[in-house]
Amino acid sequence: MAVRNVAFWLALVGAVAGCGGTSSSLNETDQVFRAWHTYSSALSSGNVAVACTAMTPGLAQRLRAAVARYPQSRPLRSLSCTQLFEFVFRYLGANPTFRDVLAALGHSTVTKVRIHGNSASFAVSTSINGTPLSVPRQAQKVGGAWRISCCLGPGPSS
Repeated sequence: MAVRNVAFWLALVGAVAGCGGTSSSLNETDQVFRAWHTYSSALSSGNVAVACTAMTPGLAQRLRAAVARYPQSRPLRSLSCTQLFEFVFRYLGANPTFRDVLAALGHSTVTKVRIHGNSASFAVSTSINGTPLSVPRQAQKVGGAWRISCCLGPGPSS
């Protein structure tokens, strides 16, 4: 399997992001870890409602904008985040690469967390079919909870 295809699927799935709790017993870095774990568990199990709730509003908007770029997506443009990802899961659910990416989310790890006020950057490391991957991600604190705020593409500025 081409690494580029895997990066695409990981980026697509990474568009839906998770939030962590705000437990006072967890430091900021632990909360970012929890945010990713919530996200990755929700997606790997197909719980798109939890994943969508966990997105920052900005990431949800970028997801809709990415879908809107395609003329054939007109019927999807008015769907909620949950409905959009339910469609993606139905449409791509039988695709072996998509399933591999979802499985990889279940055993991904967070490394290189850097906190800058209410923003954080980190890397998500996993492997798909023996191919190691490390994908940059970002989180933002919204309403006291960390939520994944980036990325729709394979890099941090997508």
